[in-house]
Amino acid sequence: MTPPRTALISGAGIAGPAVAYWLRRAGFAPTLVERAPALRHGGHLIDFWGVGYDVAGRMGLRGALHEDGYAVRGIRFIDRWGQAAATLPAEALLPGHHRRYVNLRRGDLARRLWALVEPEVEAVFGDSVTALTPQGKRVGVTFEHAPPREVDLVIGADGLHSRVRALALGAERDTVTSLGYWTAAFTASDAHAGEPGTYISFTAPGRQVARFALRGGHSAYFLLWAQPGRPTPGLDGAAQRRVLERVFAHSGVLGDRMLTALPRAQDLYLDVVAQVRLPHWSAGRVALVGDAAYAPSLLSGQGSALALAGAYLLAHELARTPDVPEAAFARYQAAFGPFVAAKQRSAARYGPWFAPRTELGVQLRNVALRLMAAPGVARWVAGRAFHDRFTLPDQVPAPLS
Repeated sequence: MTPPRTALISGAGIAGPAVAYWLRRAGFAPTLVERAPALRHGGHLIDFWGVGYDVAGRMGLRGALHEDGYAVRGIRFIDRWGQAAATLPAEALLPGHHRRYVNLRRGDLARRLWALVEPEVEAVFGDSVTALTPQGKRVGVTFEHAPPREVDLVIGADGLHSRVRALALGAERDTVTSLGYWTAAFTASDAHAGEPGTYISFTAPGRQVARFALRGGHSAYFLLWAQPGRPTPGLDGAAQRRVLERVFAHSGVLGDRMLTALPRAQDLYLDVVAQVRLPHWSAGRVALVGDAAYAPSLLSGQGSALALAGAYLLAHELARTPDVPEAAFARYQAAFGPFVAAKQRSAARYGPWFAPRTELGVQLRNVALRLMAAPGVARWVAGRAFHDRFTLPDQVPAPLS
């Protein structure tokens, strides 16, 4: 019997396990390699909907994700003293889309994906790819710790700062585009978290802080601020906290509450708000998926959904021509690239909406929010924002080997 084709997948977050799941059903033998020593838990809240939500349904995950998720009642925008400046109920945000939407922590989605693939794929934690060498119809892979190996193809699913992308397609400075903002997120214990369901948000010129109550007496904080450049690589937790203390001093009662919670942060994340824009998502027998290929930025709220959709499409095309991965990679990008580019164009405009750079801009934004609460306006806006004009192909055609 001919042995199954092998695929080395770098990254065990969202895109990696998703593509491993579908490649198994296409007859491949995937191996996941992840730099972190173990699966990451927690993480920021994500809006999960649209075409990625449909892929999760095909994986049998819909019920589990709603079990993990939170029902969003709306967003309350407050002034620096805590008084309401504008309120958007869920009906104004998601009219007609509640059944194809779930708000949940990124780590919960990753955990559910991992549970699907753990029994059927090889996984190596605490290691990373350091070199890729084309070898005819194979790829030689060198690791930081493990012995080198040869595989039929390599997939980079290792996020915004992808090592595989740097090795195969060029340095990060040439492939990652900053949108002029930084972002941070963390979860902390909060004795006054309150009932989950409503986002509380405060905006000052050039910065925003938002809070959402979680189960178990915790709150999730999301922070955004205008800033050029990029964080210093390897910035430790103490240095990250100092950045936030400087930026969000004098940011109203919600900013004060966030800074009080900051020392209890369990999973502090800080990074540049950026997009990955590439002319090609592959080189030879190496391809990218998820944020590594087409990060829409954290502001889009769609990185995880696009990762699942891309993983499904990539596996679908590889199932059609498993012996000619280069052709499969080209079809995958041709099918998904225009859709992703449209998402990126929209997301690039979100920064000034979330964090206007002047006080006048903040006030005008709040007026617009109050207008959006009107039913007719809300339906029009949500219809444009929450409609994915993309049709998934049929199930991955190759049977499970």
